[in-house]
Amino acid sequence: MRPLSLEDLIPLNEFQARRKEYLSNHLRYIETYRKVRIGTRAVLVFENRQTLWFRVQDVLHLARIHDENLQRQELDLHNSILPLDGGLQGALLLDSHLPPGDPASSTWNDLRGDHLQLMLGDKRAISANLLSTRPEDRCWGTAHWVHFRLDEQEKRWLADGREQVSLRLRTGGYEGQSPPLPDAVRSSLVEDLTSFQKAA
Repeated sequence: MRPLSLEDLIPLNEFQARRKEYLSNHLRYIETYRKVRIGTRAVLVFENRQTLWFRVQDVLHLARIHDENLQRQELDLHNSILPLDGGLQGALLLDSHLPPGDPASSTWNDLRGDHLQLMLGDKRAISANLLSTRPEDRCWGTAHWVHFRLDEQEKRWLADGREQVSLRLRTGGYEGQSPPLPDAVRSSLVEDLTSFQKAA
């Protein structure tokens, strides 16, 4: 997937004037094409150039970063989240708002990548690669970067509307599975993979 560059950004004053409009469009896009709820306490938001464009624009706006060198640094940081190797990448958001002493509060402490799987019908279960595994990542505990690497056959199954695709999360005492991914989400993910192939 082609990284974001300075040429993709708009002037900060223009973004500020239209921020509410951009935010509304961003949230609508996330809800329609990128967000998948996995049971009652987990959500996965798949990232791509469009989701990250708003994020980096908003960071530059809020921090009032006009210097191009600093903008490039911010772009480099955000581009590192893009699935550059033709896979799918996203943010796994976990609900930790539980009463003190609730035994489920430690559910996420031992989270591993293979606890989260992309289910391609009854054909294949693709385990995620958990990218945020450092101690400093673990101390936050409720948001993790994950990556799914798909081979060519798995990409074809994802694009095949006859195969149901869902996400499953099993860790600790928690087990959740998403409904079948809507056509809009699947098409958007297939488009991500196609855009990588074109860029290559």
